[in-house]
Amino acid sequence: TLSYAMFSDHELVRTAGTEAMCNLIPHPAMMKYLSDAENLRLWLAFAASYEENFECARAALGCLAMSTDVQDVAEILVGLKTFRESALSLLESGKLELMHRVLVMIQNL
Repeated sequence: TLSYAMFSDHELVRTAGTEAMCNLIPHPAMMKYLSDAENLRLWLAFAASYEENFECARAALGCLAMSTDVQDVAEILVGLKTFRESALSLLESGKLELMHRVLVMIQNL
């Protein structure tokens, strides 16, 4: 499946896989996928790895920002143990594109 590309050893393939999955946000199957806490934990980890792969982190964070418009997803995301620490770290990153996405995510909550 497309989600396997997110785990590729090749940085560009990993980024493309993450971006492609992000583009599926309006689809009910993608929203169901993101309603699983383990999947959200994974997306949050990808978003937090901005120093290793900025483009992939930007895509993952964009996905989280768009998906938090759905209350079920937002509640699960906020319930993750790493959410607060990750959000604060991203806000303090100094990377405007990431900071903007975190602020949109928080606004949706």
